[in-house]
Amino acid sequence: MHGVGRYPAEEAVTVPLDFWLVTALQILAPFIVAAGFRLRGAAIFREWTGRGATTARIVCFAIPCGLIAWGLGLPWHWSLALGVAAWLGCLPPWWGSLDLARQYGEFREDFLLHTMRGVIWIWPMAVVLAHSGHLAGAYYLTWAGLLCGAVYEAGYRIRERMGAELGEVFFGFLIGAALVVGIS
Repeated sequence: MHGVGRYPAEEAVTVPLDFWLVTALQILAPFIVAAGFRLRGAAIFREWTGRGATTARIVCFAIPCGLIAWGLGLPWHWSLALGVAAWLGCLPPWWGSLDLARQYGEFREDFLLHTMRGVIWIWPMAVVLAHSGHLAGAYYLTWAGLLCGAVYEAGYRIRERMGAELGEVFFGFLIGAALVVGIS
C-alpha cells in the first residue's frame, strides 16, 4: 500500500507551542505597550486606584516592557533592568511642550523639546538593550524617541482635542514595535 502511512509520527513536522506564544506576543506587544503608555499618563489610573503618577509609570509601562522583553527572549536580569530603565525614562518633565504650541509657545521650539523628551524617554531602555547585546533594539528605540514630536503632532492633526492622548498611544506603539524588532 503505497501512499498510506508514508510519514511516520516521528518525522511529522510540528510547530512547538512556544513558537505560537512568541508570535502572539510579537503581534500584541506594540498594542500592549501603547495601552500602557497611554494609561501611564491618564488621570483615570488615579481615579481607579487612588495611586499617583509614579505607580502608574511602574504598573502600566515599566512592568509590561520588562515582561514583554523577557517573553521575547531577553534574559530575566536584562528584562528587569529594562523595566527599571523604562521607569527612569518617565521621570524627567515635559518642559511645557506637550501641547506643541497649541495654547502657548512656538511650534518649532515645542517640537524640538518634545523630540528631545522622546529620546530622553527611551534612552535608558536603549542603553540596557545595547549592553545586553541587542544593538538593533537600541537603534530602533532611538528612532522611536526621535519620532516622538512627529507622532504627537500626528495625534493633534488627527483629532485636535485629543492630540496628546493619541500621541501617547502612537508613541507607545512605536516603543513596543521597537522592542519586538530589536529583541526578536
